[in-house]
Amino acid sequence: MRQVRFSVPLYLTRGKRKPKNFWLNMNNYRNWQSHLSNDLKIQFKEEINIPELDTPLVACKITFVFYYPSAARRDLDNTTAVTAKFTQDALVEAGVIKDDDYTIVRSITGKYGGMDKQNPRCEVIVEEIK
Repeated sequence: MRQVRFSVPLYLTRGKRKPKNFWLNMNNYRNWQSHLSNDLKIQFKEEINIPELDTPLVACKITFVFYYPSAARRDLDNTTAVTAKFTQDALVEAGVIKDDDYTIVRSITGKYGGMDKQNPRCEVIVEEIK
C-alpha cells in the first residue's frame, strides 16, 4: 500500500510590522472573517511540502499526530478539525486524492504525539486502503 508522510504547521504567522500567530483550531477558525480564513489556507498550502504520487489514491485514511509546544492541555478535536480541512484541500490540489469526501477519505484520526518546544508541528500520514 502506498503512503504519504509530511509535516504541517500548528499555526501560521502573518504581518510584517507586528507579526501575529494564527493557531489553527476551531476556537479561532469560527471567529475569522472569510477572507482571512482563505488567506491562511493559501499560506498553509505554500508552507507545506506534499510528496507527489503518479496516480491519486482511490481510498485512504489520514492520521494527524500533534506535537505541541508546551504541556498545556488541548482539545484534539479543535486542532484536528481545521488542520484536517486545510490539509485535505491541499491534498486534492496536489493530486494525492481526487476529492476529500467520504468515498475517498474513509477515516480521519487525531493523536497526541507529545511535546516539542523547538519544532511544534503536526505529522500527517496518508495511507492507501482497499
